[in-house]
Amino acid sequence: MGLDLFFYPEEFEGPFVVLGKGETRYDKRFHQFISCMIVLDSNLNLVRLFPIDMERFSTFKEFDFVKVRIEKRNYESHRPETRKIYPSTIRYSKETFHFTLPFETGEVLHDGNWKKMHRSVALINPRELRIRQKWNEYTRIQYFCDFEGCNGHTNKLDAYTFEQVAALERENTAIGFVLGTHAGYPHRWLLVSAIRAEN
Repeated sequence: MGLDLFFYPEEFEGPFVVLGKGETRYDKRFHQFISCMIVLDSNLNLVRLFPIDMERFSTFKEFDFVKVRIEKRNYESHRPETRKIYPSTIRYSKETFHFTLPFETGEVLHDGNWKKMHRSVALINPRELRIRQKWNEYTRIQYFCDFEGCNGHTNKLDAYTFEQVAALERENTAIGFVLGTHAGYPHRWLLVSAIRAEN
């Protein structure tokens, strides 16, 4: 059974520019492996599109423009940027927009500020990247954000995100980190994607 119902709203929403795709996991609600997608809207707001099935997950990449039909806007009270979508309706958008990536200091990552600021996605310029030892099938990375007093953050990298970081370091280009909170542990920030800091 697919993730969609038989009837959709007529209007597409977008365009959105893709910034990152979350880690895939099996979701008992949908009885299949799914993911999410972090996108930027034309007002430079970060949005999480969910659920993304495996066919669509492999189709779209960072900085593609997409449009989609939205099923529900306030899908997760603890992750207000989440929009539940009809995944079979997501497609490339011919309409685009010019944008500058809205980087921030990383304040939202500290001292429970995610809750005070009512945020669950962020875009930062990491500093002092340190790739650490293998841990099961993952590699760990430590980095610092621009928030005053930051003592560093540690995240795991799956193979896809590790290659993103490695490729950007080989190019000697500035790196941006797309971050999102864990669905079950909203105080815990995950590294979703590593992208070029200059689009």
